[in-house]
Amino acid sequence: MNHLFRHDALVLDIPSDICRVTADRLRFSQVISNLVSNAGKYSPPGSTVKITSNECPTMVEVDISDSGIGISKEDQDMLFTKFFRSENELTRKEPGTGLGLYITKHLVEGHGGSINVGSELGKGTSFHLTWPKAA
Repeated sequence: MNHLFRHDALVLDIPSDICRVTADRLRFSQVISNLVSNAGKYSPPGSTVKITSNECPTMVEVDISDSGIGISKEDQDMLFTKFFRSENELTRKEPGTGLGLYITKHLVEGHGGSINVGSELGKGTSFHLTWPKAA
């Protein structure tokens, strides 16, 4: 059974019996925090950011999705590159160095996981992460 918690615009849908992942706690928190922060920054007031998780045979999947401004296909191709910032004027209103997603990708992959993005302009963004299950 999944527990559904809602606090303002953040929804967590995570099974109560989800297994542990193999990850440095601080780095795992840094990844999740960066993705949730970005989702909040690039979503209009009153939007919902949702974190879901489930187990696969050897991995745990985590999805962080929003209903924000979205990311163009061209920008998605560059999203995890060092110092990349979209030319979108809505994105440029927010401060940033263009390092957050670059670092996030390296932290996830350094733990043996993967990260991908799916997005449509004006309809939101979803980041899909995998983390190895703990033994």
